[in-house]
Amino acid sequence: MIKKEIAYFEQGGVENTEDVIEIVYQRLQEGDIRSVVVASSRGETGLKFAQRMAKDTNLVV
Repeated sequence: MIKKEIAYFEQGGVENTEDVIEIVYQRLQEGDIRSVVVASSRGETGLKFAQRMAKDTNLVV
């Protein structure tokens, strides 16, 4: 049986970015995902993801 955790935010917004990055990072540590797609209109979120993710992660911004 597979169990996964889901995170819901009360409201959307930039204030959730750091939490989302940490959640994605922890999920990547499980080892079965190597690619992440990030939406970033000005590049700030993409840069934050790039700084946190492992070098062997395929990051598409």
